[in-house]
Amino acid sequence: MRRVLLVLVVAMVAIGPVMAQNPPTAPVTAPSQSDKILDGYLQRWEEEMAKIQTLAAEIRFSEYDPTFKSTRKTVGYARYMKVGNLPNVVNLASLELYNTDSKGNLGKMTPETLSEKILLTSAFMYVYIPDKKEI
Repeated sequence: MRRVLLVLVVAMVAIGPVMAQNPPTAPVTAPSQSDKILDGYLQRWEEEMAKIQTLAAEIRFSEYDPTFKSTRKTVGYARYMKVGNLPNVVNLASLELYNTDSKGNLGKMTPETLSEKILLTSAFMYVYIPDKKEI
């Protein structure tokens, strides 16, 4: 009986690591025709995006607070600019959000209506929230 038990223990110890291994993965297949078409579109997208030097967009943002049942509406601008050429490209971006009245009208963009401002450089990100009076 001892021999049978010893053989079973040795067999389990020897087979355990083999059973714990991951099953072999499927071999990598050649890209299909649809993959080649998609790669062509993605390559073109990358080339066109590399040509962009500046980009600007107007943003309208609405935030609902279920606790106080209030809606805060902001309007702002997002701007992007690429300075320099490869390999010394510097990416700059800014986001400015201004509070609006209850109807969503902006009025004047003044420091008093500024809700949030974010500045991005290649190395740093600055967030300014006037209510907190800190950068």
